[in-house]
Amino acid sequence: MTDFVLVDLDGTLVDPAPGIIGSFRHALTTLGHPAPPAQDLGWIIGPPLRRSFERQIGAPDQVEDAVAHYREVYGVDGLFQATLYDGIVEALTGLKAAGYGMYLCTAKPIVFARRITAHFGLDTLFDGQYGADLDGRFDDKGDLIAHILAHEGLD
Repeated sequence: MTDFVLVDLDGTLVDPAPGIIGSFRHALTTLGHPAPPAQDLGWIIGPPLRRSFERQIGAPDQVEDAVAHYREVYGVDGLFQATLYDGIVEALTGLKAAGYGMYLCTAKPIVFARRITAHFGLDTLFDGQYGADLDGRFDDKGDLIAHILAHEGLD
């Protein structure tokens, strides 16, 4: 296959802000840190979660605890607070019908990304879904893209 599309999830297919920001704020308060107002946390959407916690709390020894508290909330219902952008189903369906190989490429942990794409009925539109591992492997987009290209035999 020579023609393919790599599609991001957060901010491309869905608006994930309520679930991500709410879960982030929960983790901060659980660890005793002040939680900035939701409207001041838009910057956390996109970068790897660990980097966002490092920047916000400035205590590297608390990052893994923060990630765990975040996932307690996000993994239950935060991920389903996302909203699908208008026209996404039609756009993806059109690309698939035109013969493009379709691959999800997200820095979000793949265990969450798959649940979100299934929730919105998008999972069947992808030939493959790729994302970060829970331990942070592949949370760098360059590494993830290289992995997808090698694994799928794409160039």
